[in-house]
Amino acid sequence: EQLLATYYTLLDRSLGFVRLRIPDGRLLTLPSVMSADGERFSTDRDFTWWIKGQSGFLQQRDSEGAWRITVQNCDPESEQQSPQ
Repeated sequence: EQLLATYYTLLDRSLGFVRLRIPDGRLLTLPSVMSADGERFSTDRDFTWWIKGQSGFLQQRDSEGAWRITVQNCDPESEQQSPQ
């Protein structure tokens, strides 16, 4: 499975966000949020994308509201920019 993550920051650096294309084809846009460890992007409703070191993982809430890791061990393939 592949997950495509593209990172953006506003010019004034007031907001960072990630656009994810997840394995089922959906496109998510998640803002950067406070994190004690690593980088976290989340709406805190349905999805959270975590980066710790060079690896990342995606969490999704299940039907009972608990967070579950749905895609893990995501390591970068390249530093290329994706087409817009």
